Amino acid sequence: MPSGPRRAKQVVESSQAKRERGQPPESQRRHSSARRERRAKAFPTPMDLVAAWRTLALGDADRHADALVLAATRALRGGRPAEAFEFIDRRCRIARPPRAVDLAIRALASALCGFPAEAERDLARAESADPLDPMVAMTRLRLGADAPTLRRLAGDIANGGRPVAPSLLQAVLKQFVAVANEDGAPRALAGLDVLDGRLSGFAAWPAGLPVALEIGAADGTERFPLRHDPALAFAPDGFDACRLDARLEIVPESYRLLAEDGAVLADGRIWPRRSRLPATAARRRAPERVPPRASVTVVVPVYRGFEATRDCFAALFAEAERHADLRIVAVDDASPEPAVAGLLDAHAANGRIALRRNGTNLGFAGAVGRGLEGERGRDILLLNADAVLPAGAVARLAAAVYSAPAIGTATPFSNNGEYASLPRHAAASPAPTPEAAVRIDAAAARIGGGTVVDLPTGTGFCLFVRHDCMAAVGGLPLVYGRGYFEDMEFCLGARRAGFRNVCATSVYVVHRGSESFGAAKRGLAVRNLAILRQRFPGIEAECAAYAEADPLASARAALIAAAGDAFPPEPPPEAPAPLADPPPGSRARPPTLGVLVPDPAPALDAFLARLSAALRLVAPAARIVVIGRAADDLALMGRGNVFVTGPLAEGEHRSVALRYGVRALLVPPLPAPDPSLPVLTFACPERVGAPFPDIPAHAVDPAAAHAIAAEFARRIEAPAPG
Repeated sequence: MPSGPRRAKQVVESSQAKRERGQPPESQRRHSSARRERRAKAFPTPMDLVAAWRTLALGDADRHADALVLAATRALRGGRPAEAFEFIDRRCRIARPPRAVDLAIRALASALCGFPAEAERDLARAESADPLDPMVAMTRLRLGADAPTLRRLAGDIANGGRPVAPSLLQAVLKQFVAVANEDGAPRALAGLDVLDGRLSGFAAWPAGLPVALEIGAADGTERFPLRHDPALAFAPDGFDACRLDARLEIVPESYRLLAEDGAVLADGRIWPRRSRLPATAARRRAPERVPPRASVTVVVPVYRGFEATRDCFAALFAEAERHADLRIVAVDDASPEPAVAGLLDAHAANGRIALRRNGTNLGFAGAVGRGLEGERGRDILLLNADAVLPAGAVARLAAAVYSAPAIGTATPFSNNGEYASLPRHAAASPAPTPEAAVRIDAAAARIGGGTVVDLPTGTGFCLFVRHDCMAAVGGLPLVYGRGYFEDMEFCLGARRAGFRNVCATSVYVVHRGSESFGAAKRGLAVRNLAILRQRFPGIEAECAAYAEADPLASARAALIAAAGDAFPPEPPPEAPAPLADPPPGSRARPPTLGVLVPDPAPALDAFLARLSAALRLVAPAARIVVIGRAADDLALMGRGNVFVTGPLAEGEHRSVALRYGVRALLVPPLPAPDPSLPVLTFACPERVGAPFPDIPAHAVDPAAAHAIAAEFARRIEAPAPG
């Protein structure tokens, strides 16, 4: 065995080699073993990512996203909401946009961790994205709901077009009974649908009470005595229930559940639907040459919203002065507002519009059908009564559909136009002032020229349809009742006939949105989304892929730049939650060292791997959370004590650090992101403190990784102040 200087040299070399591998010298390891044992007992162990890698395929890039969902649900069932939150939060961050079920799971985990505001925000997004998802409904029940919400939820389930587990409907009814008993609301509940004159759905009411269902219409009523069906599994104790299936002789408008003494137990509106496509379709195909131009008819269905309707027609009349052959057809769809009906009567009396009036509300597609009567062979502009055309819009929209043989429809840019929205991508923004709208449209006309960009479907708030496309498709489908998604199906029908749907980037139209539907918007979207899914199974995935690819990005950016400050300022981002004491869910987390990563870099991954090894030696119960993205997320997470959150929104690092239980934060050499989070400083800041993307592999001193780990271990071992 060597001795003297040779032995000393080997000891020095051994210590140096261990430092390079992120390990402390032997002397430090001996003295720290007792401390490590104390720490391991004092703190819970980090979630076992290595085991999850093996059992749940988290390390498989193709299956990683689904494995995160499975890991989250297992953690919830195991009573570990903080762990569940992290798995599902990463799933939501790496999937854009996140699925409704993922948002619902994150909402539940957030609530259990003590983040009620974040839970409600996620659940609202989930209900907007897919209110028919059973997990979304169950999460709403878990987080609590009042009687109106439960009524809405029951209707969603009944009319959603999906098989629903009896346990879910029973849970809705049980909670409804409890809430109704507290606030004295009527205890009956119904979910009804009418398709092609056939009534379906369910009703539930207090047990032993004789009840009848009354269907109301403009020309009379129909009444059906209801009898409890004991075979129904969803009726809770103390409730009778039945399924409904009956042929109606009237066109229904409303319903009431009536007790024997005439007391109204529940009531609501009914929007009948028809599944048959219009018989006017000629089943033509898109032509090989651009057809001759046709005259234009503007069809405006009107229901409510006096001021918006007034502004819409004022702009239309200005357009009519530029086009002698422009014809305006207004359809009063049984407006409940006398001021709206009077406005239309006045315009019809002076010959400025052709007015058609429905005795009952037919919905958007039915009203458009009335407006199209007698307009065959003309180009059609479908226009919502809450949209305002700029000067020259009709000519520019016509130029778009006649710019290529196969273009069938054109949709303009708008503040609220689905894919064609701006300044926000595929999201509604506040309507600009009239003066600002003029500036934006002028910029669009100036820079857009004749540019068109293909869309998967157009949007019915302002949809210019070429005459041969209208003849080929045959009008809007009536299956969607009062409205929502009939414009999508029309455009999908155009595609089947070989036509293209495009955005006319040279036009900007202001759209207020939901003037007619109001609070009923969500219920309409719920029911009709199920119909669209059934009729076009792959359309959601296609539309999500289009939104992700964003072919309109360059045209949108150019218009935003050209319009300058004409767009209304976006509302300020919501302030993050205050960094107070960690909620109960976060206390179950292991000691966490956060590393803020503004931009991923391979050199940073290498340094984090060394830091992971060093931390495992001095604080085996601790872990690293990378706040942001790494160059190779899965490689780092496979180490077992590293978790990578995924992409961050701007300014989100503070709230993410709180939710992941970060005890100290390692940041780039910038102002501290939050003074209430301790920021580690080290003896060699020029090595670990340089901007992350610029760190070359040879510039990261392994000793720095050990210094960081040792300092963090010291901090978590020290007693808390106070």
